[in-house]
Amino acid sequence: MLQISNINKTYGSGVKALQGISLSIDKGLFGLLGPNGAGKSSLMRTIATLQQPDAGQINMRVGSGETLNWQQPQQVRQLLGYLPQEFGVYPGASAIALLDHMAVMKGIIDKKTRQHEVEALLNMVNLWDHRSNNVAEFSGGMKQRFGIAQALLAEPELIIVDEPTSGLDPQERNRFHNLLAEIGQHAVVILSTHIVEDVADLCAQVAIMAGGQILCQGAPEQLTNQWQDRLWQLEIEAAQLHEWQNHPALVSRHLSRGAFVLTFVGEQAPCDTAKSIQPSLEDVYFSVLAQVNAK
Repeated sequence: MLQISNINKTYGSGVKALQGISLSIDKGLFGLLGPNGAGKSSLMRTIATLQQPDAGQINMRVGSGETLNWQQPQQVRQLLGYLPQEFGVYPGASAIALLDHMAVMKGIIDKKTRQHEVEALLNMVNLWDHRSNNVAEFSGGMKQRFGIAQALLAEPELIIVDEPTSGLDPQERNRFHNLLAEIGQHAVVILSTHIVEDVADLCAQVAIMAGGQILCQGAPEQLTNQWQDRLWQLEIEAAQLHEWQNHPALVSRHLSRGAFVLTFVGEQAPCDTAKSIQPSLEDVYFSVLAQVNAK
């Protein structure tokens, strides 16, 4: 289990990126949801030992029974895999050569062991047929799959993926989801994203973050149950939008078949024609953020 306790981080500019972050994360997929600027990447960088927090502690009990402390970053990195939001590669390097180089940097010194792991990972992420191709010329989805391969080197017990599906087409996103689900059977996997559908079906636990703070945490069904009988939908014509767009209970709107569908939060319906809805995780996400923005 990964235990994050009261983490704080303020940058030199005065921006309070992380404010009292506390999370308990078990093996499997954990989804961290939040808008751009919520502090997700700051938290991921902190967990990945790329920056030190100003206060707080991070610990993890690993398979050996040992408890790792983030005050010893070199030990942590031996059991850590990280796919950052921006994943750069060396120009002119083939997939197999670059992954072999990264394996050496990860401490896999024995040549036969390294060859076996590199080949197995390229097959796992469906890149074996492209092993001799220049990684810099890969499509976005292929680069992300290569990024996961390098993150899995040396069988890490903690894997962090930051905004991994941005820009991927539906087929690549589905392939990537299946890969993450498989990996989550054997490790703690933290999936940081602003795309709700990336975590709705994949993650057993979800946290919603904004303004450097965790706003809520729990299983998706637990979070949606908390908003039962509190969300309402109203379908209107475009000409009516100006009547509702500044309503204090409005949390989201979207266009559907030429009409606007508005979602409201409250103990009572905003009007007689509004219908109570079964909350989705996306509804919860927008409602939580709307309440914070209203303060």
